[in-house]
Amino acid sequence: MGLFDRWRKRADAPAASPADDEHVVVPKGHRVDIHRVSPLPGFARSAAGVWLAYVGGSSDELEEDLDRVLGEVEMLLSGPRPQIFLAADHGLLSSLMAPADPALTPISGHLVWSLDAAALAGAPRASALVQRLLRRMYVTSRAAITQSVFALSNDAAPARAVVTLIRELGIGVRAPEPKKQAVLVEVHRPEGVILSALPGTPYEEAHAAGAWAREVNAEKDLAAGDRERRARLEEEERRVLEERLAPAGGARRVAAVDRAPRLRRLLLAVGSEGGAAAKTALYDELLGREIPLLFMIDPRTRGIHLRAWPGGFEALAVYADNASLLTSARDLGLPMGSFAIAGMEPAALFSWGAGQGWAVAICVFAESGEPVYVPIHAEEVRSLAAGRPGAA
Repeated sequence: MGLFDRWRKRADAPAASPADDEHVVVPKGHRVDIHRVSPLPGFARSAAGVWLAYVGGSSDELEEDLDRVLGEVEMLLSGPRPQIFLAADHGLLSSLMAPADPALTPISGHLVWSLDAAALAGAPRASALVQRLLRRMYVTSRAAITQSVFALSNDAAPARAVVTLIRELGIGVRAPEPKKQAVLVEVHRPEGVILSALPGTPYEEAHAAGAWAREVNAEKDLAAGDRERRARLEEEERRVLEERLAPAGGARRVAAVDRAPRLRRLLLAVGSEGGAAAKTALYDELLGREIPLLFMIDPRTRGIHLRAWPGGFEALAVYADNASLLTSARDLGLPMGSFAIAGMEPAALFSWGAGQGWAVAICVFAESGEPVYVPIHAEEVRSLAAGRPGAA
């Protein structure tokens, strides 16, 4: 089973025992649950009743994934809110175990978000995605549900902007612990109570977060009865978000994704059916796609090596997502460092390939974990480069 399949089949809310973690001894009568970052979108509830909303990692269906998670969060507002005993200061695990008596904050309902800030900032229609996420967080805060956000980020300006925007709502943002990637720790004590704690480190910035994100959402509340004014406010909000999510000193570029479930379905349809309708759907998707396709290059020379298949077919092997490329590299026995990863939007890749006279083979992994390569012959590549999928 490849990396791609392991990600796709992983449970939405992984709760792991810390028994294998270093320096952790769980006394008799205790149990420890650790909930970690998940690359897959989903929604779950911990044993203590903490809600966990996993936005997931980068995907070519991030918009659909986000909408499903936001819909689950919306349903919380009308439901019961379990009482959570949140440790005021999570240090060592032993501080949550008997006979220790840690300071606790009783909370009526608590929502923990887990998201990839860089994936959101690098997605197509990023401003609209971030706008919807901020709105749901704002509305949830107005409903007096306490929230915490764990964000995977990097030093790039767009990812930092996502973190800052959430902080502008008055919601704390934390970085998961680098090794464990934990977002929630719960200790079941012998007396029957469950103590919850938030690991990780709060994001600190050189200056305090402003209030723009909160203020623009409050203004939208006031315009609730005026559809035209509300639409104008939302359009202006997206314009500002587009500016704030832009990289420093350069034009915004859509990033490659870790998972490509939509493109995977289309590729498997061609691989299994091979009919004209399946090919047309695939080619239409590729020509309109902003998300780059990936391929391997020589890390020293930046050169390209075509792959050969039985029957004399040679082509540039390309991949829909990072998971497929890394799984293929492992299956081919290529260690990390022996290759570098490059990417191009499909239209640009077809134009480049047509100029070289190349065929292209797009790799996807089937349910069995076996690789499936969908060939696009050189004459088809030329037709796609000319923007004529019907002629391919």
